[in-house]
Amino acid sequence: MSSILISGGPFMIILIIFALIIGFVAIKNLKEPFFTHSLIGLGVLSVSFGMLATYIGLNSAFNAVPDINMIAPGILMNGVKTSLVTTFTGGFILVVSTSLWYVMLKKHNIGLISTSD
Repeated sequence: MSSILISGGPFMIILIIFALIIGFVAIKNLKEPFFTHSLIGLGVLSVSFGMLATYIGLNSAFNAVPDINMIAPGILMNGVKTSLVTTFTGGFILVVSTSLWYVMLKKHNIGLISTSD
């Protein structure tokens, strides 16, 4: 677990903070509705941040490739694999937050669209 956290770099710390905030909101939602719709927003924000981190990592890696004459393909693929850790983590956080959001909607009988007569 710690190797994944370290390989994701400083971006993983922010994704862990998003996961903790989602956990806090989910726990507060157990008794009464508490920013229930923010669960989905935080999940989307985490996956967006993970994709941004992947872009930054891949962009800096591919900018360094022309400077290296003989780069081994294994080293390059290991770097690509490491850069995708943040995207997969953000996607996992999105799946968990969406599931929690759906459960809380059903638990508190909150509608997606409010209709007024």
